[in-house]
Amino acid sequence: MDPNLLLSRNLLLMENRPIVSVVRILFLTVTLFGTMHTASLAWALGDIGVGPMAWLNIIAILSLSRTALKSLSDCEAQKQGKSTIFYSSRN
Repeated sequence: MDPNLLLSRNLLLMENRPIVSVVRILFLTVTLFGTMHTASLAWALGDIGVGPMAWLNIIAILSLSRTALKSLSDCEAQKQGKSTIFYSSRN
């Protein structure tokens, strides 16, 4: 199916929702703000935004590391021909 068709269909479904108007106004406000200030301010705001995202990713990686290691050991066991079914209870 054509991705543009899906995009236009989703936009039509969301057009009457109030959140779309809020996002449009926010986008225009941020664009106007960006045209009136220096690039160094934009880079500083970008750095502020990247910091929390990095911390959230680190927390997610640490919380999922045990599951990822179980999946890795199960995958290695499957490569050796022991089993083709994933068991999350294995160590």
